[in-house]
Amino acid sequence: MKHKSTSVLIPTYRRGGTVKGCLKSLSSQTVLPDEVIIVWQGSDNETNEILQDIKKTFDFDLKVLHLAKPGIVPAENIALQTSIGEIIFLIDDDAVAPHNWIETYLLFYQDDNIGAVGGPVCNHYDYNYPPKSKCKKTAHLSILGHSINCIFTMPEEMYCLPTEEVDQLAGPNMSFRRDAVDKFNIYLKPYWYEFELEACFQVKNKKLKVMFDYSCVVDHYPQRRKTLTTKNKRPDDKLIQIYNPAYNHSLVISQHGTSIQRYLGLIYDLLIGTRTFPGLVGSMAGMLKYKNISDELVILFNVIKSRILGWMKGSELRKSQID
Repeated sequence: MKHKSTSVLIPTYRRGGTVKGCLKSLSSQTVLPDEVIIVWQGSDNETNEILQDIKKTFDFDLKVLHLAKPGIVPAENIALQTSIGEIIFLIDDDAVAPHNWIETYLLFYQDDNIGAVGGPVCNHYDYNYPPKSKCKKTAHLSILGHSINCIFTMPEEMYCLPTEEVDQLAGPNMSFRRDAVDKFNIYLKPYWYEFELEACFQVKNKKLKVMFDYSCVVDHYPQRRKTLTTKNKRPDDKLIQIYNPAYNHSLVISQHGTSIQRYLGLIYDLLIGTRTFPGLVGSMAGMLKYKNISDELVILFNVIKSRILGWMKGSELRKSQID
């Protein structure tokens, strides 16, 4: 049986060293991709020079594109618009795919009812990080539109679970039919949290299944970065790590979610929330945790504002889809 054509999309920014490892894993696939499209960004000329030096060393077509202003979704969209593959694969520039990654997922697409396929991402840190969470299922949304998700922190025993239909996938280990995703949502804000969830909604809106293969694991080697919260303080960049993610989540659920997820989910997020993305109750927990009432009130105000603005934008997009 002839395989469907494939394109692998890789945005990269200041990771010239790690992207070589990613490309090496793609060059050793049991089924090679037809093309790999890398988008280097901003003034990262060092990565571009590395890519130009190794461009001719692979047995697939390596296309190198440039995006002037760094951004994951804009970079993914440029690559997507350029791609020729029937099946699109996403992987991070600091990730390594298993040797049968492309072959495994292509088998799923023999079923015309399947629109997207992904799997776990095993993070390898060179610094202390919270232990893997205990969970019995992953990649689903709750009745209120919240992620039930340990895709990045999955206990290894879950790798033996049977393939199942899910609601969402993760960018470092994701594939979809080219005609199932128009483009990645340009209205999401940096750092483009939830762009994969929104793409999966596009797939499901076309009455296609999103599948999760627990056995097909991508290894991910993330650089040290600030997390949403630390043990004793909030992150410094609250816009990128708190307010924009709250906006994005509300936008995606408002645009694509069920009525319960849209309305009861928003009410829950505004009244309860979490300590990271606080509603009224979550804010009180944050006051007790971080001992700074004035800062927590500012965070509460901005999260509520972000939630409402995101929900309104999502409603506008939802209406335009119906019209």
